[in-house]
Amino acid sequence: MLKIKDVKFIRSIYEKPKNYSDIFFPTFAFIGRSNVGKSSLINAILGRKKIAYVSATPGKTRSINLFLINDRFYLADLPGYGFAKLPVQVREKWNKLILSFLKECSCIKKIFHLIDIRIPSQKMDIMMSEFFKYNNLPVIYVFTKTDCLSHNKLQKQLKLLKESLNIENSQIILSSIYEKKGIEEIKKIIYNSIYKKNK
Repeated sequence: MLKIKDVKFIRSIYEKPKNYSDIFFPTFAFIGRSNVGKSSLINAILGRKKIAYVSATPGKTRSINLFLINDRFYLADLPGYGFAKLPVQVREKWNKLILSFLKECSCIKKIFHLIDIRIPSQKMDIMMSEFFKYNNLPVIYVFTKTDCLSHNKLQKQLKLLKESLNIENSQIILSSIYEKKGIEEIKKIIYNSIYKKNK
């Protein structure tokens, strides 16, 4: 099982580079709408409190933040998308950076797409899902904040989201920071992707 021994902040990427050739370790990207709980999940996976910045203000992360874990792989914390209060120019810049990174960085092994299970699928969630499928990217869907719903409501929401996102046959993880749910499952996927063949 994956044990997090060392975490190093490498750099922040604000602008789309010519290429991503300087990213040469296996890379695991985390992406989702603003306020989906991405930073809290990353901190829980790494066993640290303040590696990824947790803020009450959506849209706080404005770059791709790259961390080197165990001197063996990168974890990429991507800006939250869909925050309407940001200027159009800023949102367009983020989208260009995010999409180019996901599509052009050849070292990406898995993309963890975080979605708040409490609310209906949003336009940007659907667009991102279509982007992943169109480009045949290795995406895993992580439904966050599952502790906020009863079992019956959770199953109902899960069914609706899978249908609206058209991801019935995709790999899905149910996650809750407070219940420590889904964290070990994500760590196992990362471990298998690095250390086991054909993963």
